[in-house]
Amino acid sequence: GSGIDSDYVKGVGKLDDGRLLILLDLEKVLAAS
Repeated sequence: GSGIDSDYVKGVGKLDDGRLLILLDLEKVLAAS
């Protein structure tokens, strides 16, 4: 994965009421499985 992209998406998610953050967290869980 790309850490830079993840950090960018996290920043965007914070601006969008955390909705993108939730999606990012789910993707991290799936990727770690």
